[in-house]
Amino acid sequence: MVASGRMRQHDWTTPEGEKRSMLAVEIDDIGASVRFTTVQINAKRATQSGPAGDDPWSRTATPTGSQSGDEPPF
Repeated sequence: MVASGRMRQHDWTTPEGEKRSMLAVEIDDIGASVRFTTVQINAKRATQSGPAGDDPWSRTATPTGSQSGDEPPF
């Protein structure tokens, strides 16, 4: 697999005063790599008029219990 996007570092201090940090990968696009083999991709792109709630990877889908905003859910 090949992914393109960015890595972001998040730093924070716990209530106990400990400094913490984490790296997060924000992926914009992902696909099959053809570096060592050939691949055949059979995929259908969802249309704008289709129900976004059925596609868990859609940027417009909002699964039940999800958090809004730019903060990671952890």
